[in-house]
Amino acid sequence: MNLFALSGLLTGITSLSVGIFVFLQPKKALLHKIWIIFTTTVAIWGFGCYKMASTSDEATAFLWYRLAHIGVTLIPIYIYHFVYTFLNLKKKSILITFYFIGSIFFIANLADIFNSFLFPGKAYYLM
Repeated sequence: MNLFALSGLLTGITSLSVGIFVFLQPKKALLHKIWIIFTTTVAIWGFGCYKMASTSDEATAFLWYRLAHIGVTLIPIYIYHFVYTFLNLKKKSILITFYFIGSIFFIANLADIFNSFLFPGKAYYLM
């Protein structure tokens, strides 16, 4: 196992463990729920990186790359939502904007608009 695969595995296990620990706590406030979702997205990214780095088949590695990017596109949304809730901010328009932009990237990933690990997909040409 290479170091990249090991780091992905450790990230996935650690994030999932923290999420399970918070889930098992008796108090289930909105902040806890957002944190659980956040740690789940980090775990998806970590396990996806582990599987991507530990396979020798190019097609399988690319599949795990795309699955890992599901977590990557959702991590900034949920960490912002966590901080937003933790700080008790009131301006919902920014939070809605984050979810909207994140949804665009999430759909772009699923629709294969970002279609290569080394060569940018169609969406990069729009920038």
